[in-house]
Amino acid sequence: MKNKLKLTLLAMVITLIFAGCGRSAQPNFYNGGYYMAGDDNCRRMSRLSDTRINCFNSDGKNMGYRERMTDQQLSMYRHNSNIRQQQSQQLNQSIQNMNNQMNYNNQQMMNRNNVYKVRPVGPYGY
Repeated sequence: MKNKLKLTLLAMVITLIFAGCGRSAQPNFYNGGYYMAGDDNCRRMSRLSDTRINCFNSDGKNMGYRERMTDQQLSMYRHNSNIRQQQSQQLNQSIQNMNNQMNYNNQQMMNRNNVYKVRPVGPYGY
C-alpha cells in the first residue's frame, strides 16, 4: 500500500513538472466547429475552408492545418477529460487521507511524550 502511494505521488509530481513545459491542444470552437488548438503549434488560427483551419505559432509562423473534430472525437475528448478529472480527485482525496493520518499519528506521539515526561526532582525528593 505504501509503495503504491509513493508511486502515485511520484507520478503526480512528474506530471506537474511536464505540464509546465508546454501547453496542450484542446477543443476550441471556431467557425462553426471544434478544432484542436491552443498548443505551441497552433496559438492562432485562420479559416482555410469550412472544415479546416490554418495554425500559426506565437511568432506568426504557419505551422500547417488542422481538420474540424468529428462529434465522436469531441465526445471522446470530453470522456477522457472527465476520467482524468476523476482520477485527479481520487488522488487529491488519497493525499488528504494520508495527511489526516499523519496529523493523527503526530498528535498521538505528542500526547504520549507529554504523558511520560519526567518531572525534575528537587533537592527534597519531590
